[in-house]
Amino acid sequence: MNRPRTRPSVVPFIASWNSELPDLVAGLTIEYDPESRLAYKGLPLPTDRDLGGISSARMSHSPHVGKPIFDGVHPTRQRFCMFEMSCQVCGWPASRNKDG
Repeated sequence: MNRPRTRPSVVPFIASWNSELPDLVAGLTIEYDPESRLAYKGLPLPTDRDLGGISSARMSHSPHVGKPIFDGVHPTRQRFCMFEMSCQVCGWPASRNKDG
C-alpha cells in the first residue's frame, strides 16, 4: 500500500539549505608540502581541514534561508556535531541517559 509522503516536521541541524552553495571543483589545486594533497586555491580557511589534516568540502553558510535539502548534509555543521558530540538534529549536546 502506498502511503502519501509527508514532509518532516523538523529540519535537522546538519541539513543544508538551497541558499548554501558548495565551492566549485575549479577552486581546487594540488599542494606539495611535504606530500601531494588536494587544497583550495588562495588562503586556507580554518574549516578546510580538521585537527588530523583531513580536508573538508567548503560550503557557504546560511542556515534557515531558502528551502531545506533533507538529503544534503552541510559539512561544517556535521563536523561540529561529530567533534562536539552534539545531536545532529538539534545541534545541542547529546543526551546522556539510559538510551545513550
